[in-house]
Amino acid sequence: MQPTVLFDLDGLLIDSEPVWDAAKREVFGPLGLHLTSEMQAATRGLRQRDMVAYWFDRTTLRADPDDVEQQIVAAVCRGLEGVALKPAPNTPLRRARVHRGRWPSCRPRRSR
Repeated sequence: MQPTVLFDLDGLLIDSEPVWDAAKREVFGPLGLHLTSEMQAATRGLRQRDMVAYWFDRTTLRADPDDVEQQIVAAVCRGLEGVALKPAPNTPLRRARVHRGRWPSCRPRRSR
């Protein structure tokens, strides 16, 4: 079996917060929830499911929260395409094989 290393992307490899923020605006906007920077900051750091629940609890959104969560994750995956990796110091991360400067895949999956 080939060795595998898993890293949290937030801040270490890429600046993913702008991608997450854009994805949430993309998904929530058509539902009538127009997130400001301040509103985004209120849920920053929450797990995805908790962030979605936060907005459903405080608004009158008419959608399936699980679908909204999956749409946000899919939008993030699209948004990460072509995002440059941050330069890494001389660490195992720097020596890791990354396909064409991107991670090989980004697949939304349901968390239960």
